[in-house]
Amino acid sequence: MLYLAMHHRLNWHSRIEIEAADVTNVSEAEFDDLCQRLTLHINTWLNAAEFHRIDQPLRTYLNTDDEICVVIETDDDLLQRLPWHLWHFFDVYPHAEVALSPSTYQRATPVQTSKSQVKILVVLGSSVGIDVERDRTHLSQLTPQAKVSVLREPSLEKLTQALWQGCDLLFLQDIVLAKRREWFSSMPSSL
Repeated sequence: MLYLAMHHRLNWHSRIEIEAADVTNVSEAEFDDLCQRLTLHINTWLNAAEFHRIDQPLRTYLNTDDEICVVIETDDDLLQRLPWHLWHFFDVYPHAEVALSPSTYQRATPVQTSKSQVKILVVLGSSVGIDVERDRTHLSQLTPQAKVSVLREPSLEKLTQALWQGCDLLFLQDIVLAKRREWFSSMPSSL
């Protein structure tokens, strides 16, 4: 019930269900009080003088209608666990979101965008109960913007060969994962 109360109060959506018979030893009033105190303490901490050199320039250069991603770059586990969304900054900037990042990371390889055509690999699985031909026809009509390669119920070897040739977009249609689990576990890690 504590979990449900928290998610209800913060307007979160969850796929986890908690049985009503579970014992929590926390009243809703206590939980609301705890949430309010947590919000107050986080904002007191973030309003400290040490944060003004970060907070003030942000508020000077950003507009309240801007879409903003605030990246918290830290390796500190406790800082990563803080509910950063409670920071009053996000009340003023409703289109802002928070993201966490480790302080050391590798630069991602840039995606090539100079191609005139996008390479799409279409893997069609079992057609039992669905019309895969309609999907194949629709995807084939994307030319000249795209080069579409279609594989019908391919073997692991054919799929691996096609993936090694490279593609910009992989379209899987009705692949039975239990039967094809070896595809995903044996694919080259560089793909």
